[in-house]
This record gives sequence, structure tokens and C-alpha cells, in this order.
Amino acid sequence: MGQVVTRRVDSGGCVSFAGATYRAGRAHRGRQVQVAIVGETVEITAGGEVLRVHGIRHDPSREHDAFANAGGRPSRINAA
Repeated sequence: MGQVVTRRVDSGGCVSFAGATYRAGRAHRGRQVQVAIVGETVEITAGGEVLRVHGIRHDPSREHDAFANAGGRPSRINAA
């Protein structure tokens, strides 16, 4: 397995990686998962369990940015 990044599953059951959306499943909403590129696939895991495997749909040139921000974007803080 290559580099791994952590992402939070959104309310629709998806994660964003390298500018593309990958389905993790509604059962995992709000949960933190790990996303990795394995060969020609994107693998989504949590707690050592493989949740989903997808064919790569994103632009490979955007992978560097995705791995540079391994923890994802920080939570939004509204300053009034």
C-alpha cells in the first residue's frame, strides 16, 4: 500500500480525494477513514477493514496536493 490520508465521510456517505468524490457508504457517515492508492484503485479503509475499492476517477496530477494535506482541511471556524 502506498501513502495513506485521513478523510471524514460526509453526510451523503462520500469522501473527497484529489478533487474527486468516492463513495464510502452511508453507514460510515461522520466517521474518519483512510484513503490510499493501491495499484490502479482507490481503497477506503477504517480500523483495518476495507470498506470500498474504486477504480481511479481523479486526475493523477492532483494526488500530490491530496497527500500533502494528509489530514484533510481543518474544521471551519467562523470568526464573527
